[in-house]
Amino acid sequence: MKPAIHRRRRHEQGQVLVVLALSMVAILAMAGLLLDSGIAWVNRRDAQTAADTAALAAVKAMAANNLADDPAVRHTAAVSAANAMSATNGFPAGSVSCPGQAAAQGVVVNNPPLSGPHTGDNLYVEVIATGAMNTTFARIVGQNCWLVSARAVAQLIKSVTTTPGSAYPAILAAYGPSPCSNKAYDNSAQFTVYGDVISDSGMHDSSTGTHYNGKITYVANPPNGCGTQTVISGSTTTTSPTAYPVTYTFDTTAHTVKNNVTGSTVACTYWFAGGTNLGNGAWWQGGSSGSGQLNPGVYCATGDIGLSAGSNPVGNVTFVGTGKITISAGHVNLTPYWDSMLAYSTSNDPTNTVINFSGSNGQWAGLIFAPSGGVRVSGSGNYAYLAALWGQTVITTGTGWTLDSRGMTTPSTSSSIDYRVGTLVE
Repeated sequence: MKPAIHRRRRHEQGQVLVVLALSMVAILAMAGLLLDSGIAWVNRRDAQTAADTAALAAVKAMAANNLADDPAVRHTAAVSAANAMSATNGFPAGSVSCPGQAAAQGVVVNNPPLSGPHTGDNLYVEVIATGAMNTTFARIVGQNCWLVSARAVAQLIKSVTTTPGSAYPAILAAYGPSPCSNKAYDNSAQFTVYGDVISDSGMHDSSTGTHYNGKITYVANPPNGCGTQTVISGSTTTTSPTAYPVTYTFDTTAHTVKNNVTGSTVACTYWFAGGTNLGNGAWWQGGSSGSGQLNPGVYCATGDIGLSAGSNPVGNVTFVGTGKITISAGHVNLTPYWDSMLAYSTSNDPTNTVINFSGSNGQWAGLIFAPSGGVRVSGSGNYAYLAALWGQTVITTGTGWTLDSRGMTTPSTSSSIDYRVGTLVE
């Protein structure tokens, strides 16, 4: 019996040795993988440093190479600077690979980024640095080389300095019936004006009850020379005409209106071939002018536009026509639908009124503009806020009303653009 027992014990001891040997191999392999993982972590940290510094170098070069504010110039500068900085940190451009694995680029510079929250924004630079790392113990399991990479995104900060727009004159009379007219602006009203009054010719004021709370200017000596001009007391002179701060184009084919300064374009909401008096129709809420509520929109006509119907007409509207625009309803409450424009006539009739606002006891806002014709506002008890009157001639009559253009300005313009290095954002 003893020999059999001894044989079994020797057999079991041999099995233990095999298991122990296999366990030692597994333990050594695990230890090797852990050691190589630690080395890979160090390599990845180096890759992250390379990516971070390359991304910051890229935006620094972009800020310094902003020729004509050209994104292509900035992009070229970013790629060159990022490649150079990454190489300095041990991650040069070019192809890197491990045996049996797909090759990768040592440095990838994307401006704009191709991934992440800043995808497509050319004020950000994405850098991916990749390097090959030779393993040690991982070779036991056939992994002789690993690719280690890191990614960084840096921001280029753009600063735009703008020049504020200039204030709209409350009243601007362009030329009058002729450049030598002695009253391109003619006032007989007793009212209050907040904003500048400008005439490219003379001005006349027969009222003693008007209060001007702005600068009053007229052209004393137009280029063609003029005789004595009648002017408003307290006005000052200038030698050059004042151009309209903004001009518009009314396209009667496309049924659109365009601001020629900003490029903003709006389509006519309602179109009246031959003109309209805005009687009953779909443009009134409920279809009846007696309801007093005009639907919002741009009301366009190849001809005259009249608004005299309705009980206390209210509307967020813009009137545009090739003929006369007459607003004679009382107790109006009108605000501009588009581009601060209430009424605009393209009629070329400098000796006659083409826009006539004669309602009383109402309030309205917006620009009333007849660049080639006359503008006339009369009535009593009106309050025109954020409003202006521009035309070849401007006539104001009536009592107890107010014209206030304060707050109306031309668009702001960019005066300078500056770029500076931002921070790492990813």
